[in-house]
Amino acid sequence: MSQLAPVPEGSRAAAAAAAAEVEVKEEEENLVAAAVQGEHKKYCAEEVDKDAKSDVNGSTWRLQQQQCGWQDTWALVTFLLVVGVSAAWGMTFALTGELTESLQQLVEQLGADVLGRVTTAQVFVGFAMGVSTAGVCTAVVVLLLELAPTAAIVLSALLFSAVLLLLSVVAFDQAIVPIGATLALMGLLQVCWLCAVRSRIAFSAQLLAAASAVMQQFPALLCIPALLMIAFFGHLLWGVLVLHAAAKRMQRGDLAWMDGGLAATSVFSIVWVANLVSGVSRVTTGGVVGTRYFASSENLPHAPTWASFKRATTTSFGSVCLGALLNTVVSLLGWVCRLSLNTGSEFIDCCLVCVLSLLGCLVAYCNFYVYVQVALYGCGYVASARRTWRLWQKCACSAAFNDALVSTTLRVLEVGLAGVVAAVLACSVRSVALEVIVFLIFLFSLTCVLRVVSEVVHTLFVGFAELPDRLAASFPDLHAALMASDDNFAAIHAHQRCAVPV
Repeated sequence: MSQLAPVPEGSRAAAAAAAAEVEVKEEEENLVAAAVQGEHKKYCAEEVDKDAKSDVNGSTWRLQQQQCGWQDTWALVTFLLVVGVSAAWGMTFALTGELTESLQQLVEQLGADVLGRVTTAQVFVGFAMGVSTAGVCTAVVVLLLELAPTAAIVLSALLFSAVLLLLSVVAFDQAIVPIGATLALMGLLQVCWLCAVRSRIAFSAQLLAAASAVMQQFPALLCIPALLMIAFFGHLLWGVLVLHAAAKRMQRGDLAWMDGGLAATSVFSIVWVANLVSGVSRVTTGGVVGTRYFASSENLPHAPTWASFKRATTTSFGSVCLGALLNTVVSLLGWVCRLSLNTGSEFIDCCLVCVLSLLGCLVAYCNFYVYVQVALYGCGYVASARRTWRLWQKCACSAAFNDALVSTTLRVLEVGLAGVVAAVLACSVRSVALEVIVFLIFLFSLTCVLRVVSEVVHTLFVGFAELPDRLAASFPDLHAALMASDDNFAAIHAHQRCAVPV
């Protein structure tokens, strides 16, 4: 008669880990189903679809639909209250005529130096020239990233290194030895770093080429950041006028004790809206890329860009508000600390400022990936942060190397094209005012384009790292190219499959 053998503790731990992986896998499939349907939904109730779908391995899985829900509504309500209080306080100045006086004074001050030299014709001509120049440069960037992404990455890194070495020579020539030595070291380290990560260049090049294809398929994505920035500039102008009127009231001694807190609230709302605009743009782009990623180009729903923007400004708006709030708090705290730092030691002050800057950059960098999770799966900010943490546990180094290569490439392209356009304008246009208008419009448009490229790359990276089988089903050629260009992901995906029992 056979006897049952006791189960070792190690086997129990392995079984528990496998069960946890099964739960994570089921959650991912549930959230993917929501992305395929083009809806941002919370995992609160689900029902099984009648039609069974086959994945790339031939096994069946069922789409599970979830009820739509608003995420992080408390952050949304808080944002509306802060902006509403700031707007109501500004209306008190508008009703008393102080806002109009501030606007007239600002126009007069600018008119004496700037506006008096600019005609209406120059504004329209400059706008047309700036937009057309940005369009040509956008086409150049898209074609370059599509046809020669590897060359763009390598040449951008080498050009950046050459600029640093050139600046170091200038610093040595001016007898500024510490700065010259630092720049020279940074230039040499840039070349060494490029050689060290040469095996990862092909992976980043594939993502840049895929981002170029996405931009060609969804040109409306380029309009979203521009429209959001225009809206932010309107809010910024309102805030500046209100603060200017409050400063005038303070000079007259009529500023009430409550106005000080309202002025701080107005400044806080301006910074919050600035971070919010960036978050909405990222979530919108991530939603469009996610829809294409899961549904393929042939099965896209109608108007995916508008649908993604609507989700980013409705059901996921609270999550975006929460992420922007964290950025705002960290940046303002760093700004206040930098103003109040006075330890008596310049070295300690410099170290503290560096730490605060790094903290702000870290929070902003984390938000990049959290926004991608919000866009892909529609979950709340905290759940997206947990998913981001799990992602970094698997492939943090790959994400960091990819971001470094892509960001360097895009920044060098931006600065290089801006320099070329500035040189051409200086040689061909005689009006300084027209040159400034054209250059500002061009730089604004180019910045929006390259921001979209960066957002697309982030989304594709997250999708490939978490759900490679969906990419294999939708875009098998891209999946094969990414797998061939980075062996690390092959090991990560193999570990994921082994952890989940068949």
